Formats: sequence, structure tokens, C-alpha cells
Amino acid sequence: MNSSQLVEAAVDTFYRATNDADQTSVLCALEQLGASPKEAWHLFQFIPMAFAHTAFEPLGVRFQDRYIRLLPSDARETRRLADEPYYRSALAEAYKRRASASNPLEALMPVYLWSAEFAAIQELVHKPEGLRNVCLTEPILLEYEPS
Repeated sequence: MNSSQLVEAAVDTFYRATNDADQTSVLCALEQLGASPKEAWHLFQFIPMAFAHTAFEPLGVRFQDRYIRLLPSDARETRRLADEPYYRSALAEAYKRRASASNPLEALMPVYLWSAEFAAIQELVHKPEGLRNVCLTEPILLEYEPS
């Protein structure tokens, strides 16, 4: 399964996640698709982020095109989102779903609810009408570290 196919299947996993699902159950479901634990972790990070970007950019929220990877050594590396295959594939999937939805914000919600960026937006404003002046910093993503 290539990265685009894996992302498409993973997106469906987010849509099927129930209200009582947690990070561990979603990661397990992603691994059941055939993703390694590290791949599942990256899917869990990049797919909701791409859906949040797709949902909220039209409302005026500005997102960075880079992120900071926090390594197990506590070192930090700045990386481009465009260089991440899972992010690129998730963005394409989110755009496709947004284009076919009568209410794009609602249609993308089951996935972007998992995004740390959405949580930050919720902390800043509680109504989408007030998002025009929001500019988020580069997200910091933890590197997968086997336990």
C-alpha cells in the first residue's frame, strides 16, 4: 500500500472513531491497516493537521509551512510540511472532501478534532467567525520513540 492509499484508509479510520476513542485506540486501528507503529504515529500527527489547515484556512487562520520535530534527545529539527508524504496525501484528501461537502467545516470535523492545532484555535476563540486574525506558530511534533 503506498502512502496515498494508506492515508485514505487512515482518514476513514478517523471518521469511524467513536466519541469514546482515545489516542491509543486510534493508533491501534492505524496499525491494523498495516502501518508500523512509527507510521501510525506520523499518520496520527499529520492527517488531523492537514484537515485542520484545509478547514480553517478559508476562515482566515494562517498556518506555518514548517513544523518542529522534537527528537528523543530533546534536540529540535525544523522541517517543511510539504516534504512529508503523509501530510501531502492528507491535504489532497481533505481538499477533495471539502470540495464535495455542502458544509466543509462540519464535513472535515471528525478528523480535525484530533488536531492539536484545532485545540489551540479553540483556546483562542470559541466561534469560527472570530478566526480571521489567528496566526498559529510552527507546531512541535514529538518523534516516535518505541517503548
